[in-house]
Amino acid sequence: MSAYYGKPLETDHPNATSAWLAGLAANGPLLTDGDDRISEAVGAAAQTEPFFGLMSSAKFRDIEGKGFHLAPCADLDPWAGWTYTKLALIATGSDSPNAAKLFVRYVLTEEGIGPQMADGKMPTRTSLSLPPEDEPSGLANFKDKLAGYDSATGLDDYDLRQDWQDFWRLNYKKNDQSTGRIRNGPDHDSPRPPRANCAGRSPRPNRAGRGALGRPGAARGLPKRDGG
Repeated sequence: MSAYYGKPLETDHPNATSAWLAGLAANGPLLTDGDDRISEAVGAAAQTEPFFGLMSSAKFRDIEGKGFHLAPCADLDPWAGWTYTKLALIATGSDSPNAAKLFVRYVLTEEGIGPQMADGKMPTRTSLSLPPEDEPSGLANFKDKLAGYDSATGLDDYDLRQDWQDFWRLNYKKNDQSTGRIRNGPDHDSPRPPRANCAGRSPRPNRAGRGALGRPGAARGLPKRDGG
């Protein structure tokens, strides 16, 4: 943390990850079962208190396709979003293993990944150029502010999923929209946290396939819609 903020992190949590996750959970974000619901909630027109949310950069195609109002929060520090790796696997005992290899090879070429790059997906091969500047999310304009996924910890991350899910449940506080307060269990509540003014989007969804929504100020540093 010192490398990004110039001073050590002061927290009662064992590391920056748990401190960030506990803070996010305490802000009472709304959880969804996918990015479509997030983009619909954030991008809907004529909202006086629009949501902001974590979602895939691919959802920015809905700006033109569905008339959504979306914009990236590219000035978040130290990261405006993050990337993660998708895998191509060939099943043992496949009837056509060589054809499968050729398909995987094709997907890794510029021609193969091109249709996906058009809506904000980054190529795996670093020799390929990033999505064009006119791509809806503008990913190429803030690529240096995307945190890269470290595959070296992948197996450990998988083994610790239940621990992190338990940690989330212990720290999550549901926002009571009727009172404007955040409730932790039946007998504990606290005032809603201060509002934040950041606007924008996250380039990728989380690895569990779920997203999070919040009202402006309900989760600091998360993206929201543009002013349209």
